[in-house]
Amino acid sequence: MNEPDEEVVHDQLPSSIEDIKLNIEQQEKRNKRKYVCKKHLVVRAIVISIMIVTFFLSSFFIGFGVGRRGRRGSTNNTKQPATNDTNNSNNNNNNSENNNENDSNDIDIDTEPSDVPVEEEGDSSTRIPISKESLINQGIALQNGNEFVKGITPLQQTYQYKALQVLEDYGMEKTGNNLKQKLAQRYALLCLFFSTNRVRTDVTDQEFGYGTTPAWQVIDPWHLDWDSNVCTWYGIACDQNGLVIRIELVEHFLTGYVPNELVLLDDGPISVIDFGNNRGLGQGGFPTVFTKFNNLDYLSVAGCSFSGDVPDGICAKKTTVWINCELQCDCCKSCA
Repeated sequence: MNEPDEEVVHDQLPSSIEDIKLNIEQQEKRNKRKYVCKKHLVVRAIVISIMIVTFFLSSFFIGFGVGRRGRRGSTNNTKQPATNDTNNSNNNNNNSENNNENDSNDIDIDTEPSDVPVEEEGDSSTRIPISKESLINQGIALQNGNEFVKGITPLQQTYQYKALQVLEDYGMEKTGNNLKQKLAQRYALLCLFFSTNRVRTDVTDQEFGYGTTPAWQVIDPWHLDWDSNVCTWYGIACDQNGLVIRIELVEHFLTGYVPNELVLLDDGPISVIDFGNNRGLGQGGFPTVFTKFNNLDYLSVAGCSFSGDVPDGICAKKTTVWINCELQCDCCKSCA
């Protein structure tokens, strides 16, 4: 009687195993579909994230580029022919009661298209884009452009190149007369900043410690507002025509070298240069650039670290010169 029951159980066993296998296969398929769906969601999330990041980066760089072009002046605006601008300048000179020989020193914009002033819409001020050729053509580049060395690293860039970069980025306001002298004085003061701000020499190693080069006492707006009028820069005083008459940077942590480009100021009304008590100045002896000035009334390097002899040519000038004790000079006023 038990044998039929065993046969029934035996007949049903394979069917149960098959059901189990079928259930397992179906579960594996469901798990696989879930995995594929999750994978697709992850990939889709990554793609969307990349698209969002790309959008924000492109917006940032587009805005950055527009900002730089805005400072240089929009080159896409219609430019007036150089001859027309020259005619307008001549008409203004004829109507001016102050017409004098200084007007002949204004920037000649006939030479380079990049020198044509550009006026942006909605902006009443006019800026003149400045290029390397501008400085060469106007005789402002003392070495005919050879001084503008970019180098491979920022440390290899000359101070003249750094000054040129600022002029190319920000240009210059076209206001009043004497534009050539205003360009020359802006370039000269930029050269002064880059040649005496945090420049390491043997003198700085001795005065401040090995490898220590202090920054200027005040760099605003010299370094933070390049497009502003130089007459607003710390230590600079100008006359009513916007030309520099005094440079007074006493105890200002000047280091490095006094640049030869300062002589460009001698074509203006400069009368006072005071670099007193800057112990970081002194590398290379007394700056020979001061012997090229003809209009200085007062010059002070007292309290600096210059040593040696002051060139005899300085005594032939009308300048009253104050020096530090380490310098030798028959006509100078020395320290007590």
